Amino acid sequence: KLIDVSADRDFMKNLHEGQHWRLTHWKEAARHLSYRRFFEVTGLVGTRVEDPDVFEDMHRLVIELVRHGKVQGLRIDHVDGLAEPRAYLDSLRAAVGPDTYIVVEKILADGEVLPGNWPVPGTTGYEFISALSELFIDGSGLRILDEAYRSIAGKAADLDEGRRIAKRQMVEHNFAGETDRLSAIAAGIFPQIKKEEIAAALRELLIAFPVYRTYGDGRPLAWQDSAVLAVSASQAMARLDDRHALDHVLKLLEGKIDGDAAHEFHIRFQQLSGPVMAKATEDTLFYRYNRLLAANEVGGEPGKAPDGPEGFHRRMAERARLQPHGLSASATHDTKRGEDARARLYTLSEGADVFVQAIARWREMNRSRLKELPEGVAPEPNVEWMLYQALAGVWPEDFDRGETEALRERFTAYALKAVREAKLRSGWIDQNAAYEEAVTAYATALVSPDNDAFLEDFERVLQPFIAAGYLNSLSQTLLKLTAPGIPDIYQGTEAFDFSLVDPDNRR
Repeated sequence: KLIDVSADRDFMKNLHEGQHWRLTHWKEAARHLSYRRFFEVTGLVGTRVEDPDVFEDMHRLVIELVRHGKVQGLRIDHVDGLAEPRAYLDSLRAAVGPDTYIVVEKILADGEVLPGNWPVPGTTGYEFISALSELFIDGSGLRILDEAYRSIAGKAADLDEGRRIAKRQMVEHNFAGETDRLSAIAAGIFPQIKKEEIAAALRELLIAFPVYRTYGDGRPLAWQDSAVLAVSASQAMARLDDRHALDHVLKLLEGKIDGDAAHEFHIRFQQLSGPVMAKATEDTLFYRYNRLLAANEVGGEPGKAPDGPEGFHRRMAERARLQPHGLSASATHDTKRGEDARARLYTLSEGADVFVQAIARWREMNRSRLKELPEGVAPEPNVEWMLYQALAGVWPEDFDRGETEALRERFTAYALKAVREAKLRSGWIDQNAAYEEAVTAYATALVSPDNDAFLEDFERVLQPFIAAGYLNSLSQTLLKLTAPGIPDIYQGTEAFDFSLVDPDNRR
């Protein structure tokens, strides 16, 4: 019987040892997995599309649909996860022909441009959202928000330090296995250097990286990649005792060392820096730093002072020159909120003094909803600040106190996701039930029909922001339709979309 076999520990051990896999506790995945994943999703295994046979098997249906005229365009998601993006895109272009429209989901940092030798017309358009934010956010109002936010958020208001802490967490914990593998490869190439010194250099280099990745393939680096490495090395060196190990790591990334191991290191480092950046910023920092949520968008720089109309024109002129046929997005499946919720939240910078005073008043009105926990009050002021903004972004103009269930479910689900993504007092792996219950209870109270004084004040304060938000919504749509690029209308956004982050924006 199966129960008898299972009780035989020696038999089960020998059976397990004979397999090509290992049973591992799911919480240990980040450190012990031996295969590459899609970010941290253990069930999504990376495939080696750089192998021609794998490429052919994976793309057979896609290529057939293109050749039969069923599909005219392809969107390549997470292109930075590929071992050799340019080689992949060259193969794809050869397979589907010169007329098929191909865009890549490439998140460009401020000042970064798409590699010119990629056979695609452009990206999926996150940089267009960033340009819009700098146009619609009022700089003077942002300074008012900043002063108030710093007074209640404490250390969370330090964006640069917050980014460093979040990236260190990714390198040392969430992607510890991938980082350890790189250290082992480099230590094998340079046996004269201690592995711990190489690991320290790698860690600081990954933390300092200002972009998602470089695109070296063993040949001399392009100017943009060389500049990235130089900046990263300079910042990393400031955190190290000496640069001996760092110099050797840089030689590998600059393509100055030959051999299969050096090539593997080069490729895997580039495949790791992107996930570290993405998970540290989009899925951690942007839930910790809450000064103005509208600026916390994929590819955005929430700490940057907005450039205003002049900066927008400059960026559009560059867009017309570099990728006139790239997509211009205002919402995707990965954006942190619906485009119209974001458009409304931009206006908080125009009425910053009113909103700051209102938050102080609302916090006092709902002070009795806070809970004292052994590790401190919940939700903490930084989370309160975030919740009031998030609620303002999705608040229905025709709010019906008798029909609050749908809004409550959406809003509390967002609150729970936000504190788990922040990874401070709770998380997806180590969940703090008492803390999560306190936060969701507070969020529930904000939309409860019996919270009369708050609801009346909230609705009254929000009216001018709602009206101004509609103007922003129409303005950003007009800009998207007329600015350089191909306007991308995400499903459902033909009408107004006041959604929260996924899964809410995928309904």
